[in-house]
Amino acid sequence: MNCALTVLLASLLINSPLSDSMLEPSVLNEVHHALARSENKSMFGDLDKFKQQVKSLSAGSSLTDIALKLVSTQKSDGRWYDANTNDVTCAARFVLKHVSQTFPKIRYSVFSDHIHSISEQRGISLAEAAKYVRSLGIEGVEVWSQVRRRELKIYTDAGLKIACVVWFPKFDLDEYDALGAAKTIKLAKDNGAISILVVPAEEKCSLENKAFAETRKRVIERTERFAKEAAKEGVFVCVEDYDNSTSPTHNIANTEDFLRKAPSVGFVFDTGNFMPSGDDAREAMLKFAGRIRHIHLKDRDKVGKPMGKCVPFGYGVLPAAELVKTPAMLWGYDMWYTLEHFGAEDMVKSLTDTMKFLKALKK
Repeated sequence: MNCALTVLLASLLINSPLSDSMLEPSVLNEVHHALARSENKSMFGDLDKFKQQVKSLSAGSSLTDIALKLVSTQKSDGRWYDANTNDVTCAARFVLKHVSQTFPKIRYSVFSDHIHSISEQRGISLAEAAKYVRSLGIEGVEVWSQVRRRELKIYTDAGLKIACVVWFPKFDLDEYDALGAAKTIKLAKDNGAISILVVPAEEKCSLENKAFAETRKRVIERTERFAKEAAKEGVFVCVEDYDNSTSPTHNIANTEDFLRKAPSVGFVFDTGNFMPSGDDAREAMLKFAGRIRHIHLKDRDKVGKPMGKCVPFGYGVLPAAELVKTPAMLWGYDMWYTLEHFGAEDMVKSLTDTMKFLKALKK
């Protein structure tokens, strides 16, 4: 399934328009390619007539508007309405059915801190904790930029791949940290990590803080510069929805502004970090679908402020199954999902409960 069509369809789960740049090449061509690969073209009738029908929808409309007309709305239980269908909606439903026939392979990872927590809480070595994590079906680990070689070897010896490198530069300061940037890119590249999560400024740089507008501008420009440098080495640089209420990406509006001004930067979608601001995680997921390069699976026991307590993923108030399955099944996301349980009093139980929930999704 071509990514543009599946992103298009995903956007309609919550009727959220996407930018035209996400729908290139044209919707018409994407539908045409999908039909050409279909084993049952007859259900759509004459292909030329179908193409003409799609064209008729586009009169005076942007590609986004065409997309919004292509499929019917979705029921809350995930099934599509059958009433009043036409060739266009039949095509869309066929594509979704085809994509959903098999649940794609999903790769799960954890933060290195969680492995340390298991070691400390259970009184076992870091190597034993890493092997235990791997036994749960977790395949990767997300590490900090200052990780030591010895620790990396413990993870790889346990069969864990380096999923992502996390770096906290001070891009809000006067000088760009060129040395730190080069070291972080090298660490990611040398250890097979395809992405770097950069937290370029933890506070003060939100859109709401007008006094720091110039600082925000500098942070975005430097993140874009870093992303371009990393791209030359085959590594994605991403920002996440960081849940400090004054961070430059703490809600949908701030994240959208940041990504628009930094086109080379990808997005780490943290399922739980839009909750303190009251934003809908599903809306954010689909709005930024074309930029997502990594996903953090976090759940909380409440939305809004004060910030809810983190709980095992699938045991809180988020629509957890939808947040996992939609990226994989509708636009073919096949990168890492990192389990995030900072502060868990029993990390083994938290990870075990989460993996039990995630494995059940495949049944």
